Parts: sequence; structure tokens; C-alpha cells
Amino acid sequence: MPKVAIRASATVAEFLRERRKRLGLSLREVEERTRREGEVIPFSTLARVEKGRFDPGLRRLHALFRIYEIDFRVAEELLDLEELAGELPATKDPKTLYEEGLRHWKAGDLRRGLAHLLALRAAAPDGRASRAERQKRLLSLATVVGSLGRYRLSRQIVEELLLEPPEESVLVRVLVQAADCWNWLGSGEAALGFLSRAEAHVPEGAHRERAWVFHERASTLASLGRHADSADALNVALAAYRTAKDTHGEGRALGVAVRLRAERQDWAGAAKAARAAREHAVAHGHARLRTMRTIDLGRALIAIGDQAGGLNALNQGLSESIAEQDSLCQFYAHFYLWKAHLEAGNLDRAEVELGNARYHLRFVDEQTPETIEVRSLGGDRAVTRKETRARPKKARRGELLE
Repeated sequence: MPKVAIRASATVAEFLRERRKRLGLSLREVEERTRREGEVIPFSTLARVEKGRFDPGLRRLHALFRIYEIDFRVAEELLDLEELAGELPATKDPKTLYEEGLRHWKAGDLRRGLAHLLALRAAAPDGRASRAERQKRLLSLATVVGSLGRYRLSRQIVEELLLEPPEESVLVRVLVQAADCWNWLGSGEAALGFLSRAEAHVPEGAHRERAWVFHERASTLASLGRHADSADALNVALAAYRTAKDTHGEGRALGVAVRLRAERQDWAGAAKAARAAREHAVAHGHARLRTMRTIDLGRALIAIGDQAGGLNALNQGLSESIAEQDSLCQFYAHFYLWKAHLEAGNLDRAEVELGNARYHLRFVDEQTPETIEVRSLGGDRAVTRKETRARPKKARRGELLE
């Protein structure tokens, strides 16, 4: 039987090339380090790997990630994202890739948006693009992969930018994205530290940058249980987004308003806020935000006793997230469907929903009560309603993505 060539990953190849350059290593120096690691990779082979012309194999790839001090899980995430993105666009123009990538992402077309941004990363060598433009590209990729729940990879990209260091034109965004990563990975205090530095760099009259800082501060303070402070920061963020006429940012921030009401157990208020946020998303064509708020609405309706309305909203949100191959939204939809069916005594259906939530959790890095609860269950069996009620209650974040 003839041998079948293994297709190399262009995304991993580009990631390795960038990391080596940032470490200031030549191909021959990397070859020597692999020799000391006991897995020699000739410099000529390394060159082919970095051009995406040769798959290095698991052992060699692992050796390179050790030398470059990269978490090996990042390779898995890069491959997952490359598979999700599918075929890369034909255009190589950085400006077109950047604008189209963000447009598709905001419209909810995750596959096309990610494809454009992955292509953008390698669209032009460093010599052809300014330092600030290159950093803007990488930051956009970090933002998008973070929004998909891949915060380890997003943090890796952001940390590389912080070490360069960032140009002044992207500094605030880099610091805010670093805060976003640390918040959702579970360290609110680290997030607040980055936000303090970001606020210090916001220029006078820069309403959009101010909105980013206070939006993320509101989210982080909510994570820390400081609800009154979070609400104050949220009001500042919403006002700044409206002044900047940033409807997508405003729509994301409206999700924090839903979350705050849910954490206060004001489920009627959460349902009202979710409806308003969903209407805003529909009015401005932000399809993914519409899906998120639909799932939020379903959860709130279940909590106030509207089982039929809640299940309808959750299934609608699930259908939309399946169509967009959005694992983050699918996880939360399945999680809340599991809880709804468990509460109603539909244990067979609850077991199916829990199994689906477990599956999609593999693609999510977030540390939230929902993800922590499912991870704590293991994979052996579903949990009965009696066992669930016996478990101590945790404060809930009540929001998918802000």
C-alpha cells in the first residue's frame, strides 16, 4: 500500500516560526538545542517545517515546544482552530483580510472570520508590515480565539506581544485582552492589575478605549462578587460605547447587565435584560450576540418557572450555535438544558445533554461555575437530581461571553 503524506499545519508552522524569531534563535541554534534534547532536527528540516512543507511528527513537535517554552496544549488548540476555519481565503491583502475577518466575526460567521484572521497572520512577512500593523493582526487573532473560549492560546499570543513590547497604538487593547484572559482563566486580581495599567494609557477623549477598560473591569468585578462596583463600571462602559458608536461593544457589555441580575437571583430582571440585549443584537446584525442572549434568556425563563419558553429559547440558541460550529455556545446551551431536564425529572434527556456538554467542554478554557461543575463530575455517568441538590451551591456567572 502506498504511503500517504501527512498534511502539515500552516498555522502551527507560522506559530513556530514567529516564536523562534522572538527568542532570537537561528535555525542552526535550534538544531543544536534539539540535539541536546535527544531529538535531533536538522536545520534544513526545521526550515521546511516553518514553511508548512513538512509535518515534524509528534515527538519532534513536542521537542520544539519544550525548547520554545510553549504549553503543548496550544498546538492542539491551533489545530482545532485550523480545522474550524476550513479553507483559507484566496486574497493575501492584509487590509482586506483584517476588515473582512472582523466583519464576518461580528456578524456571527465564525468559520469565515477565523479563516481570514488565520490567513492574516501570515499574510505578509515582518519586513513588509510595520510593527504596529503586525501587532494589530496578532491582537485581533488573540481576541477572536479568546471569544471562542480558547483563553490559553489567546494569553500565549498576548504575552508574546507584551514582551516585544506593544506599540503605543495597540497597548491599551493588549492590556485589556490580557485582563480578559486572566479574568476568564480564574484570576480576577491579575485582571484588575492589567486594567489599571490600561486605564493609565487611555488618551483623553478616547471613548472606545475607555469603554474597553470599564467593560472588562465590570466583568472582572462581577467575577469577584463585587456587584455594586461592577454595575458602576458597566454604566461607564455603556455610555462610552454609545459615544463611540460601537454597537458591537455595547452589545457585548449588555451581556454583563444580564449576568449581574442573574447573580443577584433577579431572574425576572435577567429575562428582561436578556430580551433587550437580544433585540439590540438583532437590530445591529450581531448574530453571535443574538445567540448568546437567547441562551441567557432561556436560562432565566427556566428559573422563573416558564419551562416551555425556557426550553424553546435554549433549543433555539443551541440550533444557532450548531449552525455556526460554536463550541462555547453549544457547551452553555447543553449545560442549561441538562439542568432544565434534570429539574423536570427527565433523567434520560438530562443524561444526553450532560454528555453533550462534556464533549464541548473539551474546547473551552473558561473557569466558570458551569465549566467547573461539569469537569468535577468526570465522565462515568449522569448525576441525579437528588445528588445535584445535595451539592453546595456556587455563585453563578450567568453569562457566556462579554
